[in-house]
Amino acid sequence: MHIRFTNWVLRAAMLFAALTVTQLAFAQLWTESFEVDGEGTAYTSSNTFNDGPADHFGRTDGTNVTGGYTGQNGTFFWAGEDLDDNGGDLDPSKTLTFAAIDVTGATSLEFRGLFATGTPDGGWDDSDVFMVEYNMDAAGWNTLLAMTTDLPGSNQGMYYDTNNDGIGDLMMTATFQQLIIPIPVTGTILELRVSATANSGGEQFAFDNFQVFDGAISVPGCTDPAADNYNPGATVDDGSCIYSGCTDSTALNYDSNANNDDGSCIFTLPNLVINEIHYNGNDGAGYPDSDYEFLEIYNNDVVSVDLEGYYFVGVTFTFPAATTIAPGEYVVIALLPATYSGNGYQVFGFTGALGNSGETVQLFDSNDLLVDEVAYSDTGDWSSTPDGAGPSLELINPDMDNNLGASWCGAGPDNGTPGAQSSCFALIVNGCTNPAADNYDSTANVDDGSCIIGGCTDTTATNYDPTATYDNGSCTYVLPDLVINEIHYNPCVDQGDDLVYEFIEIYNNDVVAIDLTDYQIVNAFVFTFPAASSIAPGEYIVIAIDATAYSGNGYQVFQMTSGGLNNTSEPVTLVNASGQTVDEVTYADTTPWPSQPDGFCPSLELIDPLLDNADAANWQASWVPNGTPGAENSTAPPATSYTINELQTVDHSSELIAVTGVVTAVYASSNLFTIQESQGAYSGIWVEGSGVALGDEVDVEGVVIESFDLTLITGTTIVVQTSGNALPTPEVLTTLGVNNEQWEGVLVVTIGEVDNSDLNFGEWSINDGSGSAVIDDLGILAAPADLGVTFEVTGPLYYSFGAYKIEPRDDIDIVRYGCTDSAFANYDPLAEVDDASCGNIPGCTNPNATNYDSTATIDDGSCIVFGCTDDTALNYDVTATDDDGSCYFTEPYLVINEIHYNPCLDQGDDLVFEFLEIYNNDVITVDLSGYTFAQGFTFTFPEGASIAPDEYIVLAVDAATYSGNGYQVFQIEFGNLGNSGSTVELQDAWGNVIDLVTYDDIAPWPTSPDGFCPSLELIDPSTDNNDGTNWQGSWVDNGTPGAQNSTPPAGCTDPAADNYDSTAVVEDGSCEYWGCMDTTASNYDSTANVDDGSCIYPGCTYPEAINYDSMANDDDGSCTFELGSPCPTDLNNDGITNSADLLLFLGQFGAVCGS
Repeated sequence: MHIRFTNWVLRAAMLFAALTVTQLAFAQLWTESFEVDGEGTAYTSSNTFNDGPADHFGRTDGTNVTGGYTGQNGTFFWAGEDLDDNGGDLDPSKTLTFAAIDVTGATSLEFRGLFATGTPDGGWDDSDVFMVEYNMDAAGWNTLLAMTTDLPGSNQGMYYDTNNDGIGDLMMTATFQQLIIPIPVTGTILELRVSATANSGGEQFAFDNFQVFDGAISVPGCTDPAADNYNPGATVDDGSCIYSGCTDSTALNYDSNANNDDGSCIFTLPNLVINEIHYNGNDGAGYPDSDYEFLEIYNNDVVSVDLEGYYFVGVTFTFPAATTIAPGEYVVIALLPATYSGNGYQVFGFTGALGNSGETVQLFDSNDLLVDEVAYSDTGDWSSTPDGAGPSLELINPDMDNNLGASWCGAGPDNGTPGAQSSCFALIVNGCTNPAADNYDSTANVDDGSCIIGGCTDTTATNYDPTATYDNGSCTYVLPDLVINEIHYNPCVDQGDDLVYEFIEIYNNDVVAIDLTDYQIVNAFVFTFPAASSIAPGEYIVIAIDATAYSGNGYQVFQMTSGGLNNTSEPVTLVNASGQTVDEVTYADTTPWPSQPDGFCPSLELIDPLLDNADAANWQASWVPNGTPGAENSTAPPATSYTINELQTVDHSSELIAVTGVVTAVYASSNLFTIQESQGAYSGIWVEGSGVALGDEVDVEGVVIESFDLTLITGTTIVVQTSGNALPTPEVLTTLGVNNEQWEGVLVVTIGEVDNSDLNFGEWSINDGSGSAVIDDLGILAAPADLGVTFEVTGPLYYSFGAYKIEPRDDIDIVRYGCTDSAFANYDPLAEVDDASCGNIPGCTNPNATNYDSTATIDDGSCIVFGCTDDTALNYDVTATDDDGSCYFTEPYLVINEIHYNPCLDQGDDLVFEFLEIYNNDVITVDLSGYTFAQGFTFTFPEGASIAPDEYIVLAVDAATYSGNGYQVFQIEFGNLGNSGSTVELQDAWGNVIDLVTYDDIAPWPTSPDGFCPSLELIDPSTDNNDGTNWQGSWVDNGTPGAQNSTPPAGCTDPAADNYDSTAVVEDGSCEYWGCMDTTASNYDSTANVDDGSCIYPGCTYPEAINYDSMANDDDGSCTFELGSPCPTDLNNDGITNSADLLLFLGQFGAVCGS
């Protein structure tokens, strides 16, 4: 059995070998590789000759020809150049004819050959030609392939003419290329020959490994001539090619094409160092380059190195066989070896030359791996002395980086130190070698990377320093000319809510489009431009608090991410993606900035984008309401001339007007003045501006606004026409008559006694018995301390915080009346005008006494004052002479319970809807007579005012707004509630603090009451109302004046409940969970609290069954029946028995109902 198997295998192998040989012989019909000299047998040359490396036609191994050919097959090939054979036939045309080839039976002939030229860039002209020709069965010679130039003329390369048009197409090089060309005929005897014409020098060509195949037969094998197992007879590559080399990818000489590791892998290179370069000797001293140039290499390794096959690039030299360099040895390679020979070191000779101004010199091993290289120079960090002054370029220490100029010296002896240690050798000192570094070490000669260098580290900066290790803030940038061009920070009520209509506008004042990706607005609000955002030259873009309010108008609109624009003042900053400030504006609503953009409809516009937008003088209030988003800013229309009377009696808000008048008052610190055109009502007006004096007649041009009900001309242009004009006579009014709009801006004068010496904010009041007139401090602060003293006050009438006020211009406008005669008891040394009150009349002079005598000038001690005389009481009255039983010793429990300090735009103006609410949390009625608000605003409860237990009373800026709703309403006398927080303090009539709240609009205080419609409500009147956490924004818009504070909506807050209320905030225990609540049911739900009738009771549901369960509603197939009892028929209880019942029967019982 074994024998027969072996014989069978042997026979099969022999058969396979026979078939392979037969196919190979048949497929490759002929070959000529020139490895054997076949002259006269295998081929015949018309003239084989070699007149020298540049004149030849013949078989060669490449050593006796000038072409540097590579890639031939084997050792020998055929080459030619300058074929006219000067010593022979002088014919520039030569042929090489091959012996006849038997091609009988071949049906698809194919020619293959290797071709090259040693002069790919020149040497050929259009009369030179190289051809391979064929002759089948003596029918005549035909061109198989031709090579010539690619262009007419001389000094061209050699190109294969692929399309036989007489012009070369495929460039030949010094590396052999294989061409495969079909032979277009069949027959019996095939002849081939090479025919070449080259009539001058330089036309180098070569060919090798000619073959003829029958392409109709496929022979598998390795078809790559570069493979170890190349099969020249193979016609089809079968993937069997073997490439020997290093297959380890971690090796230095890893060959990605190799699939057979030949053990040649190299993992480390020897530490050979190019140690000295003498590239330009001192010609003047007799040391020409041609005699003294050299390179020196040093073995810095611990083992000897075999240098065979090592070679230089930069100069030409390859180390011969059996050359080694020992550890610590120096070897010299010189242009003229004789100059340096005989000095005890190895010397070799290179060809070429070393560049005098620098070049790169490289040392490679025999495997073409770079061992060392130096790119030396004679500039920069490199010493220039070796460039012709005598010394060589010496490496200071072989361990240094020899590609750094600082590692070399050039101050040694003439012609250097060949074959020896460098003259400037020094031990290595590590440290920072950069003189520009903060930690430069002058003793270091090797930089250890420790340098600390300050500079600009931002790659986008114009002065980016790649050597800097930390940023020292020195970066400079070329920033785009983008301009913050318009700011609409407080839209007016007519336009709508700030949270809808606020915007800023950016204008591109540059000449190129700007990529805005990752640009940001900082400080004012939060916004980052998304990726791919850009702004074209001359384009306007808008960033709005609500982008939908401005979208669809033909310009780009972006939405602020969070925040908004402050209504008073703040910076708006545009920064680029690197954080550099591109533009910044810190706007304001006070002088010198225009004030109209603060809630009076105009936006804040830059007059011209070329102007400095950091300068308030370059901004204007827009001349159109709501600004010009996405468009060029507005320009002033022509002003319309009016009289002051027309401006005061007809509404001209937002209109550009012109008016004339005489200056009657100047308030420089407020940037305000008044003008009048005549006497009488409506003859005066307030103007925003400066640079005028009393008596100037001025032409004013500006925009009219209603500033909290004060008619004011703003944004003014003022021209003084004349000066020193007489002022109009002040209008004489009663103190009550002062409170009338017709006198706004008009000089008035009134006389009255001081009835309140401190209304806060520098204000006080006088009364002539008709009603109070308020005196303000725009011009002079002069609040008198004495109640009851008479004053005459002059000044223009002003309006603010819901009240008219006289504004004295100086102390001359405030005249004190009284007794000016020092002989009388009631003499007033401060009085300026005697009021005929002097006298010595005894009596009670205390106005609070029950027996007060208004004619008395000398108090005779007779005053009777009723009040609390117990000095331990809270209301102890030191002036009381008789106790009236009014003493109390504990403060009433009155609570500041609600503060509506900033009504929203939907409700209306602050000066109409602001209010404060007090709640009586006590069990007794409290007499409020004389109770006052000492902080926040001014108000004193009138005599007889009271508050019952659990009662709510309201103090409003405008009492009419809240009157008639079933609760007491009092009107605040002066001032109002601060929008950003304030302190409100309630005192009793004796100055005891009853309650005090310092509220705010930032955490921990609720923020929604600041302009978002809720009021500020105390959650529980029994808690500390000076703690922000005990307050809430009201759950209803506009608060709950005069009533219990609102509570959050209650309901079921569990989303899993069946009656979940998404609007509920407080859980009230009403949640319903529907399900089966019967514990005996199969689907009992322990979480259910409402039974929904879904209980399931499994059991027998057939009444005829023995175990019928009347409670069951889900038949579980458990029914049993007595034998002989009638089987159930109408199983589905529909009143009839049919096939539907039969199916139920079979499903329930199978076949026998009683089983």
